[in-house]
Amino acid sequence: MEVVMSEQLWWGTYPEAGLGTPTGTGEGLWKQSPDDARLVLALDAPSWLVAHPSLPLVYAVSEADESAIHAIDVSDPEAPRIAATIPTGGASACHALLAGGALTLYVAHYVSSELVVIRLGEDGLFLDNSPAQSFAHAGTGPYEARQDASHAHFVAYAPGRHHLLVCDLGTDELRRYAIRPDGLLDDHGIGATLPPGTGPRHLAVRGELIYVLGEPVHLGAHAAVGPRRRRGGPHRGDPRDHCGGAQRRRARLLRHPPRRARGP
Repeated sequence: MEVVMSEQLWWGTYPEAGLGTPTGTGEGLWKQSPDDARLVLALDAPSWLVAHPSLPLVYAVSEADESAIHAIDVSDPEAPRIAATIPTGGASACHALLAGGALTLYVAHYVSSELVVIRLGEDGLFLDNSPAQSFAHAGTGPYEARQDASHAHFVAYAPGRHHLLVCDLGTDELRRYAIRPDGLLDDHGIGATLPPGTGPRHLAVRGELIYVLGEPVHLGAHAAVGPRRRRGGPHRGDPRDHCGGAQRRRARLLRHPPRRARGP
């Protein structure tokens, strides 16, 4: 993952031998310029970075068996330093979303599948020594190779920005959380159930449309969890939108509503 702050481009790397190998073997935070790229801070498997909107801080998720998140001071781009670190309380943290207003960070864990909430102070540093909230996910999907358990992979705002959605690659669901004014969350259950084997990995929002990227298997789906769906039950992907092909493994991005949609 890479982020841009002013004219600086920052990106993180896995261990030299790849994800799943012991951390601390050459990976870290890199700074990119038009002329070169160089490692500027040794850091365990920083698989996701997110920049603070107004402060010279970059938050880096260390994806490990015991994951952590770091607040990195980049006020001196040539010599960034770790300003604070706390454990995320889960295994293989793989994505972080910084809340609007920078009150909280939301972190998803691929292996242990928690969504955790980390509170931030006005200085951008962590208010607590551990997450303020942790939401455990459970379940499976039909494809044991990637869906043997729940796998929280990605966090994003739902249309209207009153809810968060979490892509659960292991259970073919988008999990839904209502956002309180202070950035903490309330569990609102399943926002959408996608066709078996979809493997939702990422999503993007445009207006009231949600674009879902499915990774591990041969099916794809669309989902809608906008304002029109908040009062109802889960929305299920239309099986007519399956992509087909028993051995296809490409990730696909599909849209909602289908062309002949008749309303909510």
